[in-house]
Amino acid sequence: MHEVRVLRIYPDPNIEGLNIYEMKGKNVSIHMELPSSIPVDIKEGDTVKVELTKNERIPENAILSLKGYVYSCDESRKEICISVDGLRLKVTGESIKVKRLDKLYFNVIKE
Repeated sequence: MHEVRVLRIYPDPNIEGLNIYEMKGKNVSIHMELPSSIPVDIKEGDTVKVELTKNERIPENAILSLKGYVYSCDESRKEICISVDGLRLKVTGESIKVKRLDKLYFNVIKE
């Protein structure tokens, strides 16, 4: 499990006033930080789960940039699913309206 920090999501719900669940069917770009000491073993075809964590500590980081297509949103689970060139990401949050995406911390779990 790798701790990551989401730097930016485009289109940015913070700027455009979008609910993150209104992004279904849109192309998005996610920029995340990963600890540089941990090898990034995520490859095309892998399924990765990205979960919110409360960890405030930021280690030395490398930036991981992902661009993908939102293929599903689950409001009850507060989850957004993104397909990135065969890589599937699930991003779960604590609230439906995500404010301050740059302050959220996530775990990346290879499924």
